[in-house]
Amino acid sequence: SQLQDLTGLRSGKLVVEKFSHIKNECSYWLCRCDCGNGHVVRGDGILKGLTKSCGCSRNDKNINSSAGNKKSMGKVFQTWSGMINRCCNKSNPAYKYYGGRGIEVCNKWRLSFDKFCEDMGIPYDGYSIDRIDVNGNYCPENCRWASTQEQNRNKRNNVNIIIFNTTMCAAAWGDISKVTGSTILGRLGRGWDNVAAVFTPSSSKRGTGYQVVENKIINLDGVAVWNY
Repeated sequence: SQLQDLTGLRSGKLVVEKFSHIKNECSYWLCRCDCGNGHVVRGDGILKGLTKSCGCSRNDKNINSSAGNKKSMGKVFQTWSGMINRCCNKSNPAYKYYGGRGIEVCNKWRLSFDKFCEDMGIPYDGYSIDRIDVNGNYCPENCRWASTQEQNRNKRNNVNIIIFNTTMCAAAWGDISKVTGSTILGRLGRGWDNVAAVFTPSSSKRGTGYQVVENKIINLDGVAVWNY
């Protein structure tokens, strides 16, 4: 069936910018969040309004139902105090990675725990504070609650791979191509170009190869798995 064009549709804070890829017969779309972050979302999540932000939203209905209880607020307070400590306390072992690199906490947050709570809300269980720009400061426009996987993919030492003006780490590209991040990095180390490193199937799956046609990468069934 013909792919429905979702370009320009809005769901909460997300606006669809372009088609991303097909995975398990579902379409995925690159969206731009009002906070400025890019986020790949499944098409039905946009159409049904199930996905409303990149994860930065402080007011989603899905925000942790334990919001406001002492245990949750205690975790948020630890996050707030730890953030300030590693940016401002030169005796903190982590200071060299934060304050020592020029990372600061905005005045509003540094001076008021209540203001930090107003901006950030309460995270899902297992989520922690993450700076969207890892070289940027702790401030409302640059922070979100993120899962461990999201944080691991946003580290300074990640190798970012650019294909058709889209930049992602090896693990994120691997989610699309079904090639492991370690395999992709190994190929790059041996001099492979970015497209070949990401989209060449493993030796056991050569029959599911890809071709580059103009600004599209298509599989042998003619379905675009990535385009620009």
